[in-house]
Amino acid sequence: MLFKRILLLVFLLAACSGPAMAQRPDPARIQPDVTVMVLSSYNPQSVRLYSRGESSLTAQLGTEKKQAQACGISLVGNSLGIRCGGAETEKYRAITVSNISDPVCAEIAGKVSRCYHGRLVVEAGAAELTISNIVPLEDYVASVTSGELDSDQPAAMQAQAVLARTWALKNRMKHGSAGICDLTHCQVYKGIDGETKRGREAARRTSGLVATWNGQLIDAFYHSTSGGRTTDPASAWGGDTPPYLKGVDDPWSEISPHHRWDSILTAAEIRKLGFEAFNGTILGVRVTDRTPHGRASRVEITLSAKTVSMTGQEFQTAVGRALGWNYLKSDWFEAVSKSGRILFTGRGLGHGVGMSQWGAVGMARKGHNYKEIIKYYFPGVEVQEWDGLFPQLPRR
Repeated sequence: MLFKRILLLVFLLAACSGPAMAQRPDPARIQPDVTVMVLSSYNPQSVRLYSRGESSLTAQLGTEKKQAQACGISLVGNSLGIRCGGAETEKYRAITVSNISDPVCAEIAGKVSRCYHGRLVVEAGAAELTISNIVPLEDYVASVTSGELDSDQPAAMQAQAVLARTWALKNRMKHGSAGICDLTHCQVYKGIDGETKRGREAARRTSGLVATWNGQLIDAFYHSTSGGRTTDPASAWGGDTPPYLKGVDDPWSEISPHHRWDSILTAAEIRKLGFEAFNGTILGVRVTDRTPHGRASRVEITLSAKTVSMTGQEFQTAVGRALGWNYLKSDWFEAVSKSGRILFTGRGLGHGVGMSQWGAVGMARKGHNYKEIIKYYFPGVEVQEWDGLFPQLPRR
């Protein structure tokens, strides 16, 4: 009788450990894909897709599938000229190429060749090809983390991975149906070729984790170096500032080589700025107004015929586009005009909003973990699994 009761108890315990009490699936394994518009900066007119290994590609052309070692694709009018191991066809506007065993690579002759996880989609655009990489989220995060920060401090890399993942999910439709881009306008993404061991490990250690505020994804901004204090979005580019994005003191980023800097613009370099279009050559530049955090909010440019006023970021952008982004590393600067030259002294690198990457490295060196780093730069946020927050996302 006692033996039967023991068997019954075991049966009941087994029943209770069934589906109702089953362990939640790992968000890193049940993950969404991210659509990334790649290689657009090369203005591709043609591309060669090939397998990184010995296995064949699978090319999806409408309802038709083909196996090939490589596919040559070019823009022909408003269609694609496609050759996948056989005769060329021009009746399709899109092709999807995948490989179960090996990465798929894209080569733009004489310019670039990169390999990617997931699959590649090539579409005919108005003036060039549109190439998209449909990539698993964690593979994307590993590459972005590697491209955005290279540090021997695991905690800093892990903080970067959480922010990269958060940004990707928050902005997954930044460019509409094209998804997100692979440039600094979104996040730097170079596929498999951009991955490092450190970046891959940081993604693995934080798999499925995102930063949230009141259960919603945060605006996961980050930059290289704050210069001593981060700033808020309203001061940087206008609009509202969420409570978690208010500026914080940042002594941690003083280790950065960009913490303080100086730069000189010669007369020849000044002419390249193109302000002659405003009727006159530049005689001087001065900061006329500052944000509460010390950054230049208004800049006055004195020309021989008139005076022009613009925001600090507008001036920084004008210099960056004309001369390169290392001349004015941020909008936290002073300007002095002397002997036909302009002397700048400044602080920091980047827009200054959110996490300072060099600050994250500084905190990690002092023993802080990735959650502490994130919560320092984004006060009040939580780090949690994304799974369940976004049931509408497609999953693999």
